[in-house]
Amino acid sequence: MMASIIKGLKPSKKSVSTYLILLVVVAFTFDKLAIALFQSILAGIIAFVVAFCLWELVRFTLKVTKKVQFLSFGEAVKGAF
Repeated sequence: MMASIIKGLKPSKKSVSTYLILLVVVAFTFDKLAIALFQSILAGIIAFVVAFCLWELVRFTLKVTKKVQFLSFGEAVKGAF
């Protein structure tokens, strides 16, 4: 197996197809990685927005019903870092 890989990497007329196949495989791999990275970033943004909405909803509800005051989401995030 290793011998066939090394033989395929030698520049010759026969190995042009090997380079083309390698190029296609690498392109598809990077495409999949880019899609996975995009989906991860999108999931992080959605989680941040959901956390913000829930935080402010609970803060507003407690402020109106129980007269409890606590930090806004922005102040809490600033305080965490």
